Amino acid sequence: MKIPDPHPIISPEYFKITPQLYTKSVKALFVSYLKNNSPQIITDESENILNTFLSNSRIPIFFHPHVVMYVDPYIQLSSSEDNYVATTYYRNYYSTTVGTYPMDTIKGNVLFFGTTNLLTKKQDDNDHSVPYSTVEELLNIYETQT
Repeated sequence: MKIPDPHPIISPEYFKITPQLYTKSVKALFVSYLKNNSPQIITDESENILNTFLSNSRIPIFFHPHVVMYVDPYIQLSSSEDNYVATTYYRNYYSTTVGTYPMDTIKGNVLFFGTTNLLTKKQDDNDHSVPYSTVEELLNIYETQT
């Protein structure tokens, strides 16, 4: 007997009026380091989103089994531009799953994508839509800082 998934995945890109027309469009969550800018859902092809919001310098950080966070590696070396929302999310997730509290600080703008293909329910080497639960968690963190 298969146990149902306790976290159903609802992703609008798989509920299309014309499902025969395939699109590579995904939903990413953009989290700015500026405290006045709320997180935003960006819908486009993943490469277009990455090129628009993080230019050519970006690295993926895999710390969550269903989420990838992209950051600019050069900004991580700066002494300013702390991203409170991304840092809090990273530290909370890491401390609850690993048991230690990381002292790393995420800096600059950040993009979050999903890592799981919702049609096959498997991870592959592509960026997919950010899970809704991640969006909720990051929005809650943002709302507590303002």
